[in-house]
Amino acid sequence: MIKGLYQIGKIYDVKIVDSFVEEIEENKKNKKYIIEINFDTGEKKISLSSKEYSKGDEYKYNFIKMGLTGRQNQIFVVFDDVKRIYGDGKIHSIWISLKNEIEDGGLKNKISKVEEIFYENYKLKEEYKKSIENYLKESNINKKEIAFWVVKVDNEYIHNNESYLNLIEKKVLEEKFEKGKIICHLCSKKTEKFYTDFSRLKMKIYINDKVGFSQNISNNWEGNFALCENCYKILIRGQSFVLNKFSLKVGNIDYSIIPEFIKEPKLSKDNLERWSEYVKFYKNPFEFFKNEFEENIEDYIKFEDNANFVLLNYLFYEKNNQQFKVFGLIKDIPNGRIEKLREEFKKIINEFRVFFEDGSYIIKNLSDIYYLIPLRISDNKIVDIQKIMNLFFAIFNENVVDIDNLIYDFTLGFRAIYYENSAYHLSKYFKNKNDEIKYILKTHQLLKFLKGGESDMNFDILEEDYKNYIKTCSFDEKETALFLLGIVIAKIGSIQYTSYKYKPILEKVNFSGMNKEKLKNLYNEVLEKMKQLGIYGNYEVIYSLSKQLFDKNLKNWDLKSYENTYFILSGYAFETYRILKGG
Repeated sequence: MIKGLYQIGKIYDVKIVDSFVEEIEENKKNKKYIIEINFDTGEKKISLSSKEYSKGDEYKYNFIKMGLTGRQNQIFVVFDDVKRIYGDGKIHSIWISLKNEIEDGGLKNKISKVEEIFYENYKLKEEYKKSIENYLKESNINKKEIAFWVVKVDNEYIHNNESYLNLIEKKVLEEKFEKGKIICHLCSKKTEKFYTDFSRLKMKIYINDKVGFSQNISNNWEGNFALCENCYKILIRGQSFVLNKFSLKVGNIDYSIIPEFIKEPKLSKDNLERWSEYVKFYKNPFEFFKNEFEENIEDYIKFEDNANFVLLNYLFYEKNNQQFKVFGLIKDIPNGRIEKLREEFKKIINEFRVFFEDGSYIIKNLSDIYYLIPLRISDNKIVDIQKIMNLFFAIFNENVVDIDNLIYDFTLGFRAIYYENSAYHLSKYFKNKNDEIKYILKTHQLLKFLKGGESDMNFDILEEDYKNYIKTCSFDEKETALFLLGIVIAKIGSIQYTSYKYKPILEKVNFSGMNKEKLKNLYNEVLEKMKQLGIYGNYEVIYSLSKQLFDKNLKNWDLKSYENTYFILSGYAFETYRILKGG
């Protein structure tokens, strides 16, 4: 993976300062604003102006984040936290940090004047603070809408001051280098100026003084990992490009794609960003069939030449202040596997859209699968991320998945949605009426995606819709028996809902699991309700076939209690969908 960052960094040949620019996440729904605040030392007043943020403004203004700790001087004059202006003792005062380190004598004097006029005990005087608050209120700008603040002194910017830019580069290069004689681990050249401290990198995965993240990345302890200055710069550029251009989210989990080339790519700095879009949206199984790239791939066809000569690495992590916590790494995925996954998802789409006209009922990519596995939440953070990481790892690497355990999770997910249990992440995603139905139907597709195959059973007495769905889902006789029972339960529930506005029949289904004895009782109760409600015709046929298959397999019934519940709910979900759609 380090090799991939290095390869990208060699192509992405930009200034060190540009490598630390933090790109703003695009949000087409909500506007973002840039607030400029000018400290006029002559008039002893502050003035503010604002403009709507446009893509690329972060580079124009040098919006830099370097991962400095709270105890280190925060020298940046473009920032997203207003505390840097208001001050809160020495911790947040931008002026103290900058004055102590800037070498420009004229700028240093101006900063001293700003402190003297506008601040008291390192805090912005209340009258000036009110001016800022009043401006935002009058301009109808919420602080959450501010992309970043830009400070000026006497109408002069600081972010493009030569002395300031030199200071940024010094923070990266001069404060971290060591002297001695070593051989660079990347270019194998001898050097007397080298780097072993990689804490300036945004990806905190090259920490040499602790046994930690490095093991997750390369499977061995890299305590002696050292780079020459040129390779250090290249690595910085590579990780910057990856974090800015190859980073996405699956649900609440951040991840970055890190390409690694098998042979020299036909790429340049000018087309690198466009190639990253091609990889991020077209060669990424988390994004399949959810954007315009599928339709407009002709515009990117020139990049196909590189496809078979690149391996993709998927790094999942949490980035919080100074922490970069790695949840998992999926390594060395070739283009052939990516294309096979695309074909597998395409097959699922084609097979199941026959039954579901509404595209939201069909899984199209790995991001859809993320919401099918119930993950616990605590303090707004997912607790058992490893569960979904293991599934993603298995899918990418074609490993066997424990289907029994997955079905147990599906019953858990159904309960979380049905009872609106906010302790699980999927209850916030499936939150509309009847979404538990959608959930179960999508789990059928995941099982088919993982297991493949088709049922060879042929029940001619069933309607084509039922017969074809059973075949598509590859249900066996036992699973089909309970699926058909669930269909009848859905019909009973539909009639009951018309009268009572709820479905008493569902109280007979234990969502946590049902053993054989409970299944026998359920069959009797369903038959009794059919007689009471006058349910005859096609549903009589369905019930009869269900009972026949159940009795036939009763002696060797080996489905677990939660599997029994799942396949009953499967039939219930399918028939409820048909009823709601007028089928």
